[in-house]
Amino acid sequence: MDNTDKVKPKTAVGRFLDRLPDSFERNIELNNKNIFFSGKPGESLIFELPSKKKIKFIPKVVDAKKCKIWKGNVRLQEFLDDNNTVELKEKIQAQGQLIPVMARPIKKDVDFTHEIIYGSRRLYVCSSLGINIKILEADLDDNDALLFMDAENAGREDLSPYEAARAYRYWMDSGIFKSQNELAEKLGITRSWLNKVLSLTKIPANIITAIAGPNNLSIKQGLELVRYLTADEKKTESIITNIIINKKITTTDEIIKEFSQEKISDHKEIIKQTPQTHESFSKILYACDGQSVCKITHSKQGKLILTFNTKFSKLTKVINELENIIKNNL
Repeated sequence: MDNTDKVKPKTAVGRFLDRLPDSFERNIELNNKNIFFSGKPGESLIFELPSKKKIKFIPKVVDAKKCKIWKGNVRLQEFLDDNNTVELKEKIQAQGQLIPVMARPIKKDVDFTHEIIYGSRRLYVCSSLGINIKILEADLDDNDALLFMDAENAGREDLSPYEAARAYRYWMDSGIFKSQNELAEKLGITRSWLNKVLSLTKIPANIITAIAGPNNLSIKQGLELVRYLTADEKKTESIITNIIINKKITTTDEIIKEFSQEKISDHKEIIKQTPQTHESFSKILYACDGQSVCKITHSKQGKLILTFNTKFSKLTKVINELENIIKNNL
């Protein structure tokens, strides 16, 4: 198949617009896709979800300053600024807002009329320019809202694992999903991947600020950081305190290097202070969520010592599994 046959996956907005009736006047085209429309006042579209639930969408233009971000939105608003939205701002200034955001109405709020489900960068730019924002309005509950938002973000390359982790944690804590299994099944992701992503919420916001935002943290770097963070709370607190005091933008690799140097220093100090133990540290085993499970120590006398972390949440399960392995295989 040549390149001309390859089709980029459509976003939720794209799939939505494919179903617009001919009665809507489509007046702007981008990437071979009509992306906004104007219709008669009150004209709407009924959209049916896979669950057979029907959602009515109404196109509107509203005051951007009367809109706020839904708490379940994956984008970390504190890291939106003029620098990382400059390209979008220039496009909107030159062409207008081509792609609408999805929103739901807010009732009994004197300050805001709508809650933005997705499209926070567009909201930021429209608010900073002092212009109205185009929305697709629908009465959505939290479950429906996150399904549309997740579908919209599925093909995005600029959504960081850390932002996804924060969103997933919020969805769990707020009761939108009752378990990790339910969340993984609903979003079509594996439980092991979800565990890895959720572990990134252990990374303090100060570190994310120090590396100039979540987009500068890969999943691999994040998991490595989590291992260091959970291994020694005192050293973690010391390094984070230095980050806060210095207020200097750094890189993720530099922070990881600092943690690794601290660990090497600690290990040398332990050997220096306790030579009488005749033991050499080997390694720490970690669970997929970043928690330390146990320390493996090799003794010069030929013994292998396992020291379990009593704070590990699934310690009982690990010990039971270990007992079963010994009984069944030895």
